[in-house]
Amino acid sequence: MAMESTAEFPQGFFFIRCKSQPFAVDVNGGSMTNDATIIIWPQKMVDSINQLWMHEEGFLINKKSGLVLDIRGGSIERDKVIIQYARKPGLAHNQRWTYQNGFIFPTSAPHLVLDIRNGEFRNGSTVYLNTKNLHSKTQQWIIQPFENEKSINELALLRPSPR
Repeated sequence: MAMESTAEFPQGFFFIRCKSQPFAVDVNGGSMTNDATIIIWPQKMVDSINQLWMHEEGFLINKKSGLVLDIRGGSIERDKVIIQYARKPGLAHNQRWTYQNGFIFPTSAPHLVLDIRNGEFRNGSTVYLNTKNLHSKTQQWIIQPFENEKSINELALLRPSPR
């Protein structure tokens, strides 16, 4: 039986990059609002704040907005669009993610993975959930640490203060 290769999200901020093309997961228009669509865009090394993510307790948090990667509508189903949304208290199965063997998937549904709509590496292509395909180039991701990281403590600035 072959051992599965596992990887973890690094500490600090990182890019989620397409394995075979120089595109990164991005927030459409650099939006700061709930329900903004997640897309791919050419990776930016300058002014890249909306392409940077941090992992905490299963959540992928966008550096610019402080919102987390989410599945539109909350149902973990094939063909659902990936968005950013406010972090939910409790289980939040549609907001918790795992990275393994180059795939990013909802922790509770490893058979569904992040994919690029229409299989096209183009500016603004939508990221969505699709059935895992070991041969799909649009489902393979590389986690690239942000090397200009100033402080892991920046995450504290993204969290809403307790009420």
